[in-house]
Amino acid sequence: MSEFQKASIRYKIYQDRNLLVDVIENHVRLEDLRDVFFSESSDPDFIHVHKALTNAVNADPGLSVNELQTLIPMLQLSDQKTGFRWAILTDKPKQTTMSMLIKKDPYFRHIIGVFTTLAACNSFLHLTFDESEFNDADYKKLV
Repeated sequence: MSEFQKASIRYKIYQDRNLLVDVIENHVRLEDLRDVFFSESSDPDFIHVHKALTNAVNADPGLSVNELQTLIPMLQLSDQKTGFRWAILTDKPKQTTMSMLIKKDPYFRHIIGVFTTLAACNSFLHLTFDESEFNDADYKKLV
């Protein structure tokens, strides 16, 4: 049995851009993703969020397709925000497959974009986010 690096997940809400950014790294389980979603959506500043950017480039998803299917309904916002968009940045087959499975859900079909470059994420979200901002010191660490 191989050893996995424990998940590292952090997020920040950029109110000036109505943007939630989360950075997911290492071995991530269903429980980690569920906890992150509930923490982010209960943040008082979440009311300002109309765009999301997930950096999953260094993530190693450790959940099955069945587990992912149970997560998808939890990710659906009860009060869907008009024009909400979610860009997922990844460059590995497993993360891309998991992201595309979420995108396949009718709720997310026109909301999610899966991209291999930050420039494509920026274009999809109609904003400018610099790669250095993934390392801002004031991210909230969840896992």
